[in-house]
Amino acid sequence: MNEVRIKTGFGEVVVPYSKQEELEQGLADIGTVIKTVESKMGDVVPSEPRTPKPGFEDIYRFTPSGRVELLVATGRGETVALLLFAHGSDPVPPAQLEEESGVTKVVSNVLTTGAYKKYFLRLENGNYTLTPEGRSWVVDQIIPKIRAKTATHKK
Repeated sequence: MNEVRIKTGFGEVVVPYSKQEELEQGLADIGTVIKTVESKMGDVVPSEPRTPKPGFEDIYRFTPSGRVELLVATGRGETVALLLFAHGSDPVPPAQLEEESGVTKVVSNVLTTGAYKKYFLRLENGNYTLTPEGRSWVVDQIIPKIRAKTATHKK
């Protein structure tokens, strides 16, 4: 038996058929079927996972739950900076940074430490993001260093 697979926001709809007439009959109400499923599923409909910024797919990825997973090993400050860079303009709570980075006491050990403090901005709600200087640090220094190290190991 043949089948047609149609990708939708909630997954795939499969229409099996043996003859052309069966296919046409199966597709006749497909729009109604999709609308019905979407209306009944509401918030259960899974969203597409976030994707890394173009050109940084070798540095990080997003898990299905939306967390950042680094694909490279770096120091504590660089790790936290990369995580914030990956999150983009979305501020991140310290607890999430600790979970994603594995850095304990991320606030006292990285975010407010003199050497790194200028790279991180604490917002009124207690979440963190990168300062413009922090973004430059990531793009101009951290990522080139990681890629140079990766290129050396591949040789």
